Amino acid sequence: MQIRKIIKGTNKPLSGCVFQVAKANGEIIGKYTTNSAGLEDGVYVVTELSCPEGYRLDSTPQNVIVKSGELATVEFQNEKLASIRIKKIDAVTKKGIYGVRFLVKDEANNLIGEYSTDQDGYIELRDILTDGKSEIKLKVEEIAAAQGYVLDSTVRTLRIRRGETTGLVVENTPVLGQIQVVKKSSQDNPVTNQLKGS
Repeated sequence: MQIRKIIKGTNKPLSGCVFQVAKANGEIIGKYTTNSAGLEDGVYVVTELSCPEGYRLDSTPQNVIVKSGELATVEFQNEKLASIRIKKIDAVTKKGIYGVRFLVKDEANNLIGEYSTDQDGYIELRDILTDGKSEIKLKVEEIAAAQGYVLDSTVRTLRIRRGETTGLVVENTPVLGQIQVVKKSSQDNPVTNQLKGS
């Protein structure tokens, strides 16, 4: 038996996937990440158990008939997922900011979720596209800045396409300290008629 694994729409092979092979009666033969050989004649059920990050698991079991002297091939296709990577950075140092909260909504303003940046300033959302769509627009809005930063309430629209990772970098301005200088006269000024201490 040969298990062929390809990226959907490209015909390119995809390594690192794990499959389970079982007889039609449910008896598990084993788990494989490479081609298997030497099976008895019969009907086998092949199920994908895992695939690399960034691809959709094809969990539909497939039957394959194995006959002596013949190579039985079963093919699985994995769809590359659409994802978003938001990075929140300090406008001065360009370092990531932890704990910034964002709302993500669809084009009709339906809430998809509320997310917070990790310790490196990232939010990563995978498997964004559903229902067979090839493209959608999403709105991203910061709703809570990290302590010591000014909130950026700009609503940004992102176009998400199947098989791509859409990136967004948003800067936050740190809240800076202020200095007030007060200038006072040390003596009376007869020309301007200002008194000492004014």
